[in-house]
Amino acid sequence: TVIQSIIRQMHPPPKLTISQWAEQKRYLSRDGGASAKWRNDTAPYLTAIMDAACDPLIEQVVYKKPTQVGGTEVINNIIGYYIDQEPCRIMYAQQTLETAEDYSKDILQPMIRDTPALRGKVWESRSRDANSTILRKRFAGGNLKLVGANSPRGFRMTPQRVVIGDDVDGFEA
Repeated sequence: TVIQSIIRQMHPPPKLTISQWAEQKRYLSRDGGASAKWRNDTAPYLTAIMDAACDPLIEQVVYKKPTQVGGTEVINNIIGYYIDQEPCRIMYAQQTLETAEDYSKDILQPMIRDTPALRGKVWESRSRDANSTILRKRFAGGNLKLVGANSPRGFRMTPQRVVIGDDVDGFEA
């Protein structure tokens, strides 16, 4: 009935962990091809890392890994989760500003485009509109700020709920 439908819509969706969100909502971008759903069973060793990043009892998650084992996808899932489920201010620090720009153009934008849960939430970049840019993505309830560790100005006056650093061993002292 109509009343039951309205009541269902009034209830908040169930609380998901990051790995559950990824499995239910995340699509991997394929250049020039169809997108594929994220599957936790492809890399089960990543689920605990993802879920630690949304555990309210854990303040810091650090993991050391070899290259090409899914670390960037963990970060993508964390960012996607917080945009979709718990909007807040997020900072993602890369080694350089150029690396941050490349990430935004080559990885983040395709993820937003190919993941329906994110597509309508992140405001589009427009040349006259400073709400969303290559290095700052805005969405209802928060924003994602991409910075380069080589540019200390990016870290000033920016209180953030979630801070992510990638390849921190390559950051300048």
